[in-house]
Amino acid sequence: MRVLISEKEIENKIEELAQRINDYLSEIKERFTKENSNEKEIVFVCVLTGSIFFFSELVRKLKHDVICDFIKVSSYQGTTSTQNVKILKDISTDICDKIVFIVEDIVDTGLTLNKIISLFRERNPFDIVVCTLLDKPAKRIVDVKVDFVGFTIPPEFVVGYGLDYDEKYRNKPFIYCIDKEE
Repeated sequence: MRVLISEKEIENKIEELAQRINDYLSEIKERFTKENSNEKEIVFVCVLTGSIFFFSELVRKLKHDVICDFIKVSSYQGTTSTQNVKILKDISTDICDKIVFIVEDIVDTGLTLNKIISLFRERNPFDIVVCTLLDKPAKRIVDVKVDFVGFTIPPEFVVGYGLDYDEKYRNKPFIYCIDKEE
C-alpha cells in the first residue's frame, strides 16, 4: 500500500468543499429571496457505507440547515464492479421539491451514482447535486455529472477513509492505493 492522499490533505479538501457548498447554498437562498419564492429544504444523502466519514465531516462544516439521510447500495465484490447496482437501504425522506445533495466517497464507473440519480428523479426533487471526495473519470462507463469534486485520482484501486477492500481498511485516516494481490 502507498499513501495517495494524506489525512491533512483530506481535511483541507473537505474544508474547501464545505466552503464552496456554503457559497452555492447562499447563492440559491439569495435567488429565492429575490424571486419571492419559497425557500427549498436541503437534503444531504450519504451513500453508505464508504461515504460515512466524508459525509460526517462535510455536513458538520455547513452553515445552512440540512436534513441528513442515508442510502445503502452494493455494486462491488472485492476490487471488481459487478455492474449490478442493488439498493440495500433507501432514504426515508420525501425529497419532492427539495434540493438533494448526493454525497459519495468515490465516483468511478458512474453506475452506482446513475442508479441513485435515476431513483431520485422519479421522486421529483427540485434539484439534484452531486458531491464526491474522489473522482476516477478514467474508469467511467456511464456519463454522470459531478458538481463538487474533492480529488481526481488515477484508475487505481484505493482504500481508506471509508473506502474498503472486502470490508477492510475503512478506518485508515488516509487514502491508499492497494495492489489487488495484497
